[in-house]
Amino acid sequence: KVIPWQKLPNVGYHPEVNTVVWGLILPELLRDGLGPTSGVAVYDWGADAGWYSMAMAATFPKAQVISLQKYARPKGGQGGYGTRYIAHVDALERFGFANNVICDTLFGSDTFARLNAKHLVATYQFTLAVFHWMPCRRDFACWTTLFQSHLQAARSTFFSYPPKSEGSRSALTRRNPGIPGFYGNHSNLTQALLAHTQGLRVRIRFLGVSYKRNNTSAEGRALYRIDNLDVPENTHWNCGAAMREMQCEQKVEQVAAHMVCPDWAIS
Repeated sequence: KVIPWQKLPNVGYHPEVNTVVWGLILPELLRDGLGPTSGVAVYDWGADAGWYSMAMAATFPKAQVISLQKYARPKGGQGGYGTRYIAHVDALERFGFANNVICDTLFGSDTFARLNAKHLVATYQFTLAVFHWMPCRRDFACWTTLFQSHLQAARSTFFSYPPKSEGSRSALTRRNPGIPGFYGNHSNLTQALLAHTQGLRVRIRFLGVSYKRNNTSAEGRALYRIDNLDVPENTHWNCGAAMREMQCEQKVEQVAAHMVCPDWAIS
């Protein structure tokens, strides 16, 4: 059954913008003709506490959503998102979402390559302010290769990225040169996206500003929709196969319980 997304707990990295972002994405999905019986596949990269995944699962109960986020710590190292999964797991159990599964994994260029090699193309993917953590740093050509591989994993991508200036303002992002690296010599995100998609048949549309760092800032995290117009005819999608290629780890007991595709998952 359809569950009003407004009932979801407002959780995540920047929960104050959840409804803003979803308010830009949802009209696009409705214009595509999605409804309660629409069987679509969705990747939510860097899902954090899973709010957008759950908003999709609640609004479209026949959608199959995979939330990718690293929760378990790498062996012998730091990292992982600790207990952020708790809010996601609690909501999944409270609302009984069978159509949203969690994949506890680190993802990168090899993940996209594996999915593409098996032609596991989702209908949509959410890549919301997470792509700058990919390991290309200041190598513009690397970003182009990685971004093109990423776009091929779905028919449509909802994509947001920090403004170029954020890389110089934030102590956190100063450690990550991927923000200015993705832009290269381009002053704005539209120009960078056009440069990174040269050679691909895509349609790029600006949807709005998804995040403002403070009330006085004129800049925000712009949200775009990028449609892949060259999806190969031999593509398919299978929840279990996609999860295997993502190499999900079952190291957190509460998360592992939500890493099983339902029997009715799209195949």
